[in-house]
Amino acid sequence: MSLQIIETGAASLDRLDKEHAEAAVTQMLTAAGDWMTKAIAATSTVTPAEVKNARGAVYTIREAARQKGLSESIRSDAEEMARRSDYTLNKAIRAGQANHDVFESSIGGDRASAASDGDERTKLSDLLSPGEWRGGRRGEGVRDLDCEPDEFEEALAQAKAEDNLSRANVARKITAKKNEAEPVTAPPKKAKGTHGRIRSAKRTGAVLTNTLGTLDAIQIAIDPIEDLSTLTDEEAARIRGGFQKAVRSLNRIINLTKGNQS
Repeated sequence: MSLQIIETGAASLDRLDKEHAEAAVTQMLTAAGDWMTKAIAATSTVTPAEVKNARGAVYTIREAARQKGLSESIRSDAEEMARRSDYTLNKAIRAGQANHDVFESSIGGDRASAASDGDERTKLSDLLSPGEWRGGRRGEGVRDLDCEPDEFEEALAQAKAEDNLSRANVARKITAKKNEAEPVTAPPKKAKGTHGRIRSAKRTGAVLTNTLGTLDAIQIAIDPIEDLSTLTDEEAARIRGGFQKAVRSLNRIINLTKGNQS
């Protein structure tokens, strides 16, 4: 299936009923995956503009899967393909920058590069928005998916296992992997005197005491909740992950306090 057929099919999904849409989306996601794989291996012949168009088609497919309430597995496949299209565009942009076919603009804080009339190079800001390239305050945009294919596949598999295929989550895993590979030499810690240890203990006690007040308020707020059936799968997964993280931190503090028991 060619890129043009994928784009045309994506644009026509809104006219299909749910049953036919599921079959069409499955077929187009498979075709899009094949196209992305070939595009990554052929960045010298596939232009960033072509990848941009393919990515746009994938995002259209993903949105149609959501709006039509297609099966959870299909929506997950569509989200995964959206991440693959993000990664493919990253590779195409990086290859274009290396070959001077893509020139940097003010997007993402890069210094503008003047393009003369008739310049056939592609402007970075014509391929995606500043927010998509740069991400939020902590990054986690398309530019943060810059890694080798096997590293991307590993990060994607981890995100899928967590049921969180957001671009931010995949980018965080790629960044964490890079940080693990970079040796960090920490400066030697200064020995604390008795007064320093006392002040530190007092600050810790104050923080935990204040936290207890917050926990009491949280308990009062959530105790009456008995039904969460109105939550979407995405909301439920996000809330579950956040609470599990908080519980791990609380259990760690509880275990630390046991060491103070006589």
